[in-house]
Order: sequence, then structure tokens, then C-alpha cells
Amino acid sequence: MGKRTKVFVLYGSYRNTIPPPGAIDLSDGLSDTFGKKEVEQEACHLMEFFQMKGEWGFFDLDSLKQFYKDRGYRTDRMLYGLICPWFDEGKPLVTTIHIPGPYILMLSDGRLMATNHFLNRLKKHVVKVVEERARKSA
Repeated sequence: MGKRTKVFVLYGSYRNTIPPPGAIDLSDGLSDTFGKKEVEQEACHLMEFFQMKGEWGFFDLDSLKQFYKDRGYRTDRMLYGLICPWFDEGKPLVTTIHIPGPYILMLSDGRLMATNHFLNRLKKHVVKVVEERARKSA
């Protein structure tokens, strides 16, 4: 039998350990947070969506697609690298397949949700930004 991966999702008291979406500074993007520029760009767009919603709650593809259209973002790139494996063709003669967290899960009723893998990456980003600002001001 294959190895089973435990998937952690955003339920219960875990929500209380994550800063609200509006508290996460996106002014410098999410560089070095998700491993590839294109994935980080889509994570940043998703963060903007959560900031607009004001919460980490469930969402659906229709509302996310409308958000992308309203902002002028490419809807064909929605959630790129956040819900399924992605290829990294950036190195000559080498193609690497990356399998995400999972960062986003789809429930049986079609709603989507962020997992703690996604939110933990954002928490690390927040810490990194705070530490960099402290170093610059010292």
C-alpha cells in the first residue's frame, strides 16, 4: 500500500492562529514564499481576494473568477501551482515537477478552502517581512 499523506485543513481553533488577510502585507509580493514567481503571483492574487472578502472562509470558483476579471488578471492562470503539481522548466535540460502542499482543497459541494499549508507559508512570509524591516531600521 502507498504512503498516505495527512492533509491538514483550516478548521476549528487553528483559524485563530493566523493573522487576518488584511494584516498580511503584499506590497513586495510573496517572493520566496511558494517557490516560483508564477505560483507566487497567483498566491498573491488569491491573497488579494481573501483581503477583499475580509476572511479566510470558503469560496467558489465563480466568485474568484469574477474577482480576477474585475482586476484584469488572467483567469486561465487562477490557482496555478496551488491546487495541483506544476512543472518548472526554468533550468536547461531539466524539468522538475513540484507537488504543492496542498494549498487549496475543493470540497464535495464545489466550495474551495485554503489549507494550513497555504496559511503557514503566509505566516512565514509575515515573519520574514517583519524581520527584514527590523534589520533595515536598525
